[in-house]
Amino acid sequence: MIGRGTIILTSAYILAGGMSRRFGADKALYDFQGQPLIRYPLALLSRHFSTVYIIAKDPAKYASLGYPVIPDISPAQTPLVGIRTGLEHSPADWNCFIACDLPFLTDQVITRLSEAVDHRAPQGVRAVVAETPGGLQPLTACYHRELADSLAAEGQENHSVKDWIRKLDAAFVFFQEEAPFRNINRKEDLDGIPAD
Repeated sequence: MIGRGTIILTSAYILAGGMSRRFGADKALYDFQGQPLIRYPLALLSRHFSTVYIIAKDPAKYASLGYPVIPDISPAQTPLVGIRTGLEHSPADWNCFIACDLPFLTDQVITRLSEAVDHRAPQGVRAVVAETPGGLQPLTACYHRELADSLAAEGQENHSVKDWIRKLDAAFVFFQEEAPFRNINRKEDLDGIPAD
C-alpha cells in the first residue's frame, strides 16, 4: 500500500490460530465451494499487498497453500496473540489483519481501510478498524507495529480484542453492509449459501 506523499510499507496477515471449537474441524482448511475457506481472504489480500502471511499454531498444516506461515508466539487462544505475532514479525509500519473465515470480504473493504490508513496515520492514529451497524470488526483492520509493545504487557493476551482497541488511538471505517463481514463459526453458517 502506498500512501500519498509518503510510502507506507504494509504487510498482510491471515489469522488462522484458533481451535475452531464451534466449527468442529479446522475451518480454515474446510472445503467451501471447492477450495479451503482460507483461500478466499488469501486471494483477496494478494490483490492488494505484495506480501501475505498466515499466522497459525501449527504452520505445517498450511504449508501446502504456498504462503509463508508464521507460528503464533503463544499457545493462548485469542486473536490478540495472532496480532502481536504479526506486529512483532513484520518489518512494515502498517499491517493488515484478516480472519481466516471471511469468504465474502470485498476489495472495496480493503481499499477503504488502506485509504483510511493513508489519511489518518499522519495524525497519530495507530489502528484503523472496520465498523458495521453490528459493531466493531477487529479482525478486519490495520494495526501499526508500535502496538506490539502494548500487546506484550503482562496479561494483555487474555483481554478482549475489542476492549484493547477501545484503549487505542483508533480510527473507524464504517460500512453499512454487514454481508462482507459474515464469518463462519459453525458448519451451519454455510447452509443456504448458493454455490458459485
